[in-house]
Amino acid sequence: MMANVRAIPRLACLKQCRSFASGAETPLMWKLTHGMFDPETPMTEKFPGIPDPIDTEAPKAGAVEITTLSNGVRIASQDMGNPVTAVALFVGAGSRNENPFSSGVSHLIERLAFKGSSTRSKYRMTRDMERTGGLFASSAARETIAFSAEGMREKLPEMLSILSDTALSPVTTGCVEGSAGWDAAVEEINAQTAVIKDELKNFSSEPSGRVTEAIHAAAFHGNTLGLPLVAEERKLGLMTPSTVNDFVSDNFTPGKIVVSAANVDHEALVEVAQSSLGELSGECMPPSTARYTGGSVKISSDGPGQVAIGFKGVSWQDDDLVPVCVLHTLLGGGGSFSSGGPGKGMYTRLYSEILNKHGWVSAASAFNHCYSDGGLFGIHAVCEDPAYLNNLIEVVGLQVGKLAGPLASGELERAKMMTKSSLLMNLESRAVVCEDIGRQILCSGKYAGPEELIKKIEAVSEGDIRKVASKMLESQPSVVTFGEEYATYEYSAIESSIKRQAQLA
Repeated sequence: MMANVRAIPRLACLKQCRSFASGAETPLMWKLTHGMFDPETPMTEKFPGIPDPIDTEAPKAGAVEITTLSNGVRIASQDMGNPVTAVALFVGAGSRNENPFSSGVSHLIERLAFKGSSTRSKYRMTRDMERTGGLFASSAARETIAFSAEGMREKLPEMLSILSDTALSPVTTGCVEGSAGWDAAVEEINAQTAVIKDELKNFSSEPSGRVTEAIHAAAFHGNTLGLPLVAEERKLGLMTPSTVNDFVSDNFTPGKIVVSAANVDHEALVEVAQSSLGELSGECMPPSTARYTGGSVKISSDGPGQVAIGFKGVSWQDDDLVPVCVLHTLLGGGGSFSSGGPGKGMYTRLYSEILNKHGWVSAASAFNHCYSDGGLFGIHAVCEDPAYLNNLIEVVGLQVGKLAGPLASGELERAKMMTKSSLLMNLESRAVVCEDIGRQILCSGKYAGPEELIKKIEAVSEGDIRKVASKMLESQPSVVTFGEEYATYEYSAIESSIKRQAQLA
């Protein structure tokens, strides 16, 4: 058997040689790989018979175009000349818009996406999605709910029709209690709440996710951005079709909706959006303003010790947004086993000052959460042995207190270069371009392109960094400790320590 396998390429070679001998033109690659050019030909000279390369230009991205329909729905897109499109429908609502009776409904709406609608059964919607050949997804965050798809350009009408259908007419739409439709909707809600309960089990075993939830609860105590993003299991049983319908009716209104896309003809997108969303009506409810409070949350745990210390950050529309983003990159950080080069942050401050100096720290990184009217900035660190938790609080508190201090040589330029690289590399993805356009239009009503942002990054000075850091340190700290049985530090002591370090810096 092995002899036969080896004989196949020999036979092919013999046939190829016979074809050359019979006068057929010898392929270029055969000449190159079988020594049919003079080996003494200098590398500075062209091989004879090789054609000159043809100069071709890559497709150039067009400008971002924005159109507002007569009912207030905004349409934004950028054509980058590629055959595959990404399209998304963003709604300016999320967990911050919930109340005690609807807590967790955003999470449920995310799970109900593409499970049927008032006009399509689950089976038909699945078949319609399959016919597009596209990829569909949904996500819910603190102030946005997104429904997205990627597929071929020519399938844009079908994809946007499915997105608008599942967003605006979920399976609960028009259900009357006691009817067959109500019972079917309840059955689907029960099926999805069972899925969410499984997700909650995984979430409870992910301490970092719980710390992120807790730091928001401490920073915005009892309001807007501090409300739970992840549904609470005890409230899932209270969800009914009316809970979903009321939330959609109050929040999925034209002024809160943006359709964004990458790799589409803008006029075609507007035409499709008009047919899917042009008849939508409703008034936006006045938004509740995020109120930063600061505070402390202690969580009992039998796992690693963790601490997060944060301060009032900036919104997407704040003039200090870019300096804060550069500061976030400057701090950087990561895990003790994830270093691999400058691009992974091994020369950032948290690597140099925490991970490289304290072997018992397993992870340390900066976080920067920006929203439409507020933000949260700080440092999160982990130690595998919770007995070191008090030491971890001291180490993180020291770095927080030094935020407004002088920068090391080369630190700022490295952070600015990494920020620019991260921005441009992320925007190579059509899905990221689509999301970036949608979120910018939703938050500010305008779009800042990469060229504009790079100029702002290059203009950031050390004075800008120290100014924004000092401003953040003036707010009340938000502190989360994971492993409270090991943490003996009181909130007031942490606050005083940070202020002392800030004065010394």
